[in-house]
Amino acid sequence: MIKPLAIFISAILTAGIISGCGNPTEISKKENLSEKYSRTEDASVTYNYNDGATEPPTTYNTYTLDVTDFEFKLFRNYYRSTDKKTFAISPYSIVNQLGTIANGASGDTQKEIINAIGNDLNIDSINECTSYFTSRMDAVTKSTTEKYDELSGKTLTTGGTGYAKFGNNLIFNDTISVKTKFLQTNANYYNAEVYRFLFKDENSLIKTNSLFNTFSDKIFDRLDNDNRLITVNYTDICDKWLNGYTTADESEGEFKSGEKTTTVKYMTSDEYYMQTATAEGIIKYMKDTPLKYIMIMPKESTSIDEYVSSFTSLEYNNLLGSIDITTKAKATIPQFNINEEPTAEEMNEVLTKSGLYTMFTDTAKFANMSSQEEMAINLLYSISPKIEINLAGLGGTAQNNASEVISQQSKERVYGEKSIEINRPFIFMLIDNESNIPIYTGVVDLTE
Repeated sequence: MIKPLAIFISAILTAGIISGCGNPTEISKKENLSEKYSRTEDASVTYNYNDGATEPPTTYNTYTLDVTDFEFKLFRNYYRSTDKKTFAISPYSIVNQLGTIANGASGDTQKEIINAIGNDLNIDSINECTSYFTSRMDAVTKSTTEKYDELSGKTLTTGGTGYAKFGNNLIFNDTISVKTKFLQTNANYYNAEVYRFLFKDENSLIKTNSLFNTFSDKIFDRLDNDNRLITVNYTDICDKWLNGYTTADESEGEFKSGEKTTTVKYMTSDEYYMQTATAEGIIKYMKDTPLKYIMIMPKESTSIDEYVSSFTSLEYNNLLGSIDITTKAKATIPQFNINEEPTAEEMNEVLTKSGLYTMFTDTAKFANMSSQEEMAINLLYSISPKIEINLAGLGGTAQNNASEVISQQSKERVYGEKSIEINRPFIFMLIDNESNIPIYTGVVDLTE
């Protein structure tokens, strides 16, 4: 059994570890199955934003609703299964990887994966919409464009030091064959890194850990020779605030959770306010990525346990729908960090509770991935996001925003009549501007 080092993260996978020099501790070109397959550069087929697919697939609205609903199911089930009071997961990286796997599944197993992601979807719509979403995130982040945003009232200029990266990795035991059609479909829509080497080889553990050495020197401590396929996914994001802070906006204050109280650093600005009968929150835009940061704090009559357990797409949409773009509120929000050391967490149990009832069992079928009957997905890992929210912005693994110069000068702030202070346990998310699909989702209790 493969043991994860700890939990779940976010970061950047580099392909530079692949070598043709014959070093037995490095992955060879032969062992990198995805290297020789290239994307079909026909945007009408792949809906890849980099190839000119600026219009989404016709099923995109259905996809965004279904995927968001599935992500919140993952979020609720993860919360119920963990004893951590502060955590972050990247549910979209799991969706991205499940889409890849669905193309290799067959029969009832494929139907189960598709239905879990969205009852109204089929394999073609999942492929096209996932390709559009991930390629758009990549293209917009890398480009420099200007677009007027009605909600923020600002011209959004993208392109800079920010980044948003999705990692999708499939590692096969060399005892398993992999079909060329599956590898080509992956290249067209998902661009997952696919590797195959012998797990019982003395260097296999070194090779596996080398794939994720950006996060940690040792993600795995052993490989099980009986495993056929293990998968690892992550998301890594780093960006600055669109509306920045100065040091004059920083203060200290109390954060409360039950009977516990602690002193934390806060930052204050004017932001868009949202609320429902049971919660209130704020929304704040990022600068170089097409993302926005939201914080949701249950009202004092509702505990964080109660709120997360009942948090659905309906509550989420009601919060977003409550935003009045003509008014802002004085928002005082805490700084925090999560997962100083990137780690990997096995997600089999959470996924099983979220609708993937047979995917990790002996009855699962993957005839579109391999011609061998014994083909099985043994473990699905997700690497936990390393997150730091501070005056500069959102820090990822590379911490690009750490060099941001924060002005020391004091300046007058004019705030809206309403005010909110996030001083109790809260949900936070990083969501896509266009679709509102969450990329990061987590809970923060700063008294723990």
